[in-house]
Amino acid sequence: MTLGLSITLLGPIAFVATLLAVVALAWLDAAVTEGLLEADVSPGFPETDEGLLAFLRELTVGRATWLGAIYLLWKTVLGFLGFVGIVVALSLAASLTVAPLYYGEHVVVAGWYAIDSLGRALVAAVGGVAVGYLTLVLVNLGGRLSAIVAEGLLAAEE
Repeated sequence: MTLGLSITLLGPIAFVATLLAVVALAWLDAAVTEGLLEADVSPGFPETDEGLLAFLRELTVGRATWLGAIYLLWKTVLGFLGFVGIVVALSLAASLTVAPLYYGEHVVVAGWYAIDSLGRALVAAVGGVAVGYLTLVLVNLGGRLSAIVAEGLLAAEE
């Protein structure tokens, strides 16, 4: 939107508003990450003591703004992949775990493995519990990775 409006007076205003939104969202997400994952982050916000021009210059070319944008992009990709992975894995785990309740010739795993006996259904249930546990372990590792990336990108400048 800011590119299309760049030939009008609204373009720079929309650009500054977009950068302010990026900084605000990075700060908000960092606060949540710091609270939930106990990461040591403190995202920067451009200083306003030196006037409006210095603030705008720091906002447009400042390190904190663009690292915040990269961080938000990372969190978007991680969130999408995490959501899809969790939904698929937990659906598989739940389906396999309840297999002893409805096994028969009509229950087939991966198109070729029929769960038609109680023994196979119990093995599938154990596999479902294992898939569920592995999913939770991977979610925990994803949280730790997210905290490490947040600390790397949103650490306070010293």
